[in-house]
Amino acid sequence: HELYIREIKGRTDQITFIMYEKAGIDAARIPELIERMKGAMVFRRSEPVQFIYTINSQKAGKNPPGLLTVAFQVLEEMRILKA
Repeated sequence: HELYIREIKGRTDQITFIMYEKAGIDAARIPELIERMKGAMVFRRSEPVQFIYTINSQKAGKNPPGLLTVAFQVLEEMRILKA
């Protein structure tokens, strides 16, 4: 994947994006990405590096978007990390 994502794991309340160890991303833009996500995303600098997006079902209302839709929206936002 162009964003060096190795795996995506989804649950009803969160999506975890697991990165390759040698991901060629612009790490200086990580704070900008986290800010854009308005508290819904955290960056975990573990091995492997992870971005965890929490889905706020209360904000979504009666018809929340599907997990796949949310994952694609987050991936679009993550494009700012491309080096």
